[in-house]
Formats: sequence, C-alpha cells, structure tokens
Amino acid sequence: MDKAKDSPVTGYESHEKSGLYDRLIAYSHSDYVPFHMPGHKRQAGRGSLPAALPWGIDITEIEGFDNLHHAEGILKEGMDRAALLYGSRRAFFSVGGSTAGVLSAVFAAAFPGDTVLMGRNCHKSVYHAVLLRGLKPLYIYPRRDPDTGIALCYDPMDIREIADRHPEIRAVILTSPTYEGVVSDIGTISAILHRRNIPLIVDEAHGAHLSGKNRPWGFPCGAVAQGADVVIQSLHKTLPSLTQTGLVHLCSRRIEEDELSRYMGMFQTSSPSYILMASIDSCIRFLCSDEGTLAMQVFYDRVKNLREVLKKYTRIRLLELSGAEPSKLVVKAEGMSGRELYELFLDKYHIQAEMCTDSYLLLMTGMFDTDEMYDRLYLAFQETEDYLCCRERKENDADREMNGRGNTGSEQAPSVCDCPAVCPHQVMIPAEADKMEMEEIPLAQSAHRISGEYAYQYPPGIPLLVPGEEIDEEILQKLMEDERRGLHIQGLKNHDGSYIRVVRQ
Repeated sequence: MDKAKDSPVTGYESHEKSGLYDRLIAYSHSDYVPFHMPGHKRQAGRGSLPAALPWGIDITEIEGFDNLHHAEGILKEGMDRAALLYGSRRAFFSVGGSTAGVLSAVFAAAFPGDTVLMGRNCHKSVYHAVLLRGLKPLYIYPRRDPDTGIALCYDPMDIREIADRHPEIRAVILTSPTYEGVVSDIGTISAILHRRNIPLIVDEAHGAHLSGKNRPWGFPCGAVAQGADVVIQSLHKTLPSLTQTGLVHLCSRRIEEDELSRYMGMFQTSSPSYILMASIDSCIRFLCSDEGTLAMQVFYDRVKNLREVLKKYTRIRLLELSGAEPSKLVVKAEGMSGRELYELFLDKYHIQAEMCTDSYLLLMTGMFDTDEMYDRLYLAFQETEDYLCCRERKENDADREMNGRGNTGSEQAPSVCDCPAVCPHQVMIPAEADKMEMEEIPLAQSAHRISGEYAYQYPPGIPLLVPGEEIDEEILQKLMEDERRGLHIQGLKNHDGSYIRVVRQ
C-alpha cells in the first residue's frame, strides 16, 4: 500500500540549501488540501487551539512544569482530565504514538513464554511486542469484505471458541477500529473474555474520536466505553494534536497499574517533548470545552451528510463496509486502480489522500476540514463520475461496432487483502527465530523456508509473514505479485523485495 512519493510538486520544490523546515513551510503555503492524518489538518489557530508552537516553548523538566514519568502537577492534571473525558481509570500521555502504548500494554499483561491471542491484522507494533517479550502468539482472523478483501470486524463467537480451546491465553490484543474504520463489538468480546478473567487490549489508534462514556458525539462507542482493559489511541490520527501524540487508557484492574506505568517509562524517551505534551493537553482541553463538543458534533453531522451526497455516484463508489464508522471514506472507481484514482485526485484536484491500494483509495475526514476542502472533494467525485460514464459509453460503442454486442464492462484491478486467507504455519515463535542464524536468499527461491523477518505493506503495517513462519507457496506468490504491482513490501532487510532473510538450514 502506497503513501505519497517523495517527489517535487510545483510550489514547494526542495533546493540544495533548503532543509526540512523550509520545505514544510513552503508546503504549508501551497493549495494542497489534506484528507489524511494528522487530524488538525494544518489548521493553526482554529478555535481555542494555540496558533503556533514555537522554539521558545521547547523546554525540559524545569521547575513548575512537572515530569511525565513522575507526574504530580500540571501533567497529572492533564492526564486526569483525559481519563475523565474518555471514562477510564487512568490515562497516560504518550509522546511515542500508539507504538509506545502497545509495547507497554503487552509487556504489562504477559510474561515471557505466555500465550497471547492477537488479531492477524494487528499493527506491526503488536508483533514487535510479542517478539521482544518472547510470547507465543495465536492468531484470529477478522471477517473480510468479499469485494475488496478489507479486514472487517472480529466475530466474538470465534474468540470465545479459541479462548475455550486455549485456557492458557494470558491476554488478547485486537485492533478496533481498523485503518478503514471498521469497529468491532468490543463490548461482547470484553464480556466473553472477562468471564474467563482474560484482559483485553485494544489498539484504538484510529479511534480517538469515537464516543466515550462522558462524550456522546454521535460516532460509535469506543473501546473504553465498551469495557476493554487497556485502550491505546493516537490523538494525532483523527483529532487536532501533533503527530506522535497519543493516550493510553487503563480501564480495569486486570492489568497492574504500576506495571503499565513502569513500561510506559521504559518505552518512552526520558526527555519527552513539552511541545508534544502541550499539544495533547490543548487537544483534550478543547474537546472538554463547549466549543470542542460543538465542533465534534458538527464534524459528525457534516461527514454523515457528505456520505449521503457521495452515495449518489455509481462509477466512483463510496464503499459501505460492514461495521465501519463514518469518518473514513473508502472509494473505488470502476475501471481504475486505486493508484490511478490516487494520482488523479492528487494531480488534478490537489487532494492528498491518506493512502491507496491497488483497488481502492482511503480519504480521512476530520473536525477541522473546511468548506473549501469539501467543495474540492465534491468536484473531484462529480468530474470523475462524468469522465467514467463518458468512457464507458465510448467503450460500449466500440464493442458494438466490433462485436455487435454491448461491452461486458471494464476489467477491475484485482483486489488486495489486508491479511492472507490462511495463516502461515508457525514453526517457532518469533523470539526463537530472532535468535537463529540467518541467510539471505532470493525471494523467488524461498518457498517452504522459515522466515527470519517480517514482510508487510505499509500502511497499514499488517504482516503477511512473521519471523518463525514457513513461507508457503500462496504467501510467496502474493509477495511477488504485490511487488510486481508496485505495492512495495516493507520489513525486509533487502528494500527492493528481491531477497529475504530465512533461518539457515
């Protein structure tokens, strides 16, 4: 899955003497509109949020500004405010994104050698936690959309069956919502696991905007309100907060508070950025205010109206995924690949999407989207619909002329699956594989060898292969086909995807 390429675009070309800062400033003055994270959408000074976060406020732990790792003053007040807003027992600021929270939660929940049940479509940070902690992973597959292969929700009955067959499970880790916005029934899943005294960790990186116990904003209920034990959120993905900011919520006593706090101290820098923490605090204060509550409600109403308008198009389709919350727009165009649609929106309309696959485009809306941004999106949909209808008529006329019959339709780009249909055979746990002697061989010759590294598409970072798993023919063909389509595989030491590290025979 592809992000935007690092290529010059008119209006903010890089120069030899220009640095990252200069390019960012130039880009901020361009007319490109962000339908992607972060959630503040580069709208400085909106509402009561600070207009700028200058160098002059970049400090360390000095008198009067508290210490993140031993918070007793202003930072503790901010974290208490976040816990009250979402309805958790305790909230932790994260300046390491959701990754630091995921690592901390998994380490606090399980000991080396323990078994954990995890969604196969979990983010790579969960896999890294399992490897580093020396855990034995069991996998559960979410349902999949038959049209696109997109991962949908988890079936609570599948989780109950696995938990009954494996009483040794120490913890369960799931993703909800997914990258495409699909929300699982965390309430039912939590109840099933809690009857067995198994804690549930939810990676809610894409769900900080979901409704909570104390904030009925219209969006589906988030994992805190549904009874999960630890919930990890990336504020910057869907809310007005700087990139790399997040929250970790402890919601029960099934995972020790002191342990979670201890690991948060280990997996975050000992010199946390006060600019990032100010961004978290400002975001939470804004959400707690009447102004923020109104802005969130307006966001929900606007995106619902947007979806209703976009539903009228038939050639460029807004996909209605089962269980999805409304803020993510998953778009598919007839006879166009996701990459072609991505480039059309970018080049012609200056709409920067969040990401694309070979079959669909993902746009992220937010509470700071402007009327101009929505107008640009409406125009892109309308003109793309008109273009595709016109092209179809021309193709039908050509078919009738050549074959005496109507065209059977343009060939769709093959769909991409977030995760394989069948889990590769686990020969050894990731931590064991990580200690083995490796060799690097051509990917094309790796069938039936044991993988020594991860292979995943980013975004969303869901591994197709995990260290210790056998590389079967199906997975190998998918890796090679994805590489051929330009959906570059990450995680491999060999960046062009032609070689892979395997356990030495």
